[in-house]
Amino acid sequence: MPIDPAQLARSLGALGSLDVEQGLAVTLPQVLRSAKTLLDADRAALMLIDQAGALRWANASDPGVEAVAGGLSVPVQVGGGPVGTLDVYVTGPREWDDTETAALQAYAGLVASLLATTVTARVPGRLADQLQAALEHRSRIEQATLPSDRLAQA
Repeated sequence: MPIDPAQLARSLGALGSLDVEQGLAVTLPQVLRSAKTLLDADRAALMLIDQAGALRWANASDPGVEAVAGGLSVPVQVGGGPVGTLDVYVTGPREWDDTETAALQAYAGLVASLLATTVTARVPGRLADQLQAALEHRSRIEQATLPSDRLAQA
């Protein structure tokens, strides 16, 4: 489903009142729900690299979605390198177009800004700790990044 630039701008603009002081546990779900709605997906999720170098769920819009037939994933970059991925999933087969990829990349930029602000402000919490570990181990994400940001369709 092609995403019109004005539609993307409205979707991101509606998030203009995010309050970083509330912490990532409040702001990230808002961003994920908005991305999920814009991309007409069944689930949106943020994965961050952990201290062992593996990607781990950091937050998801809907933890109950089980069967995934397709997905789209883009890197989230903080401090000049990837620290995780922003992903959307659908339960039915789907071809993703370039406008959808660009829209998810715009959301990944917003997530990166929230994460960077959280680290800079030293906002405490599990997600902030997970981000710090991701920053320390991001070279593993750089090595694991495939040329294509698209997940294989099942």
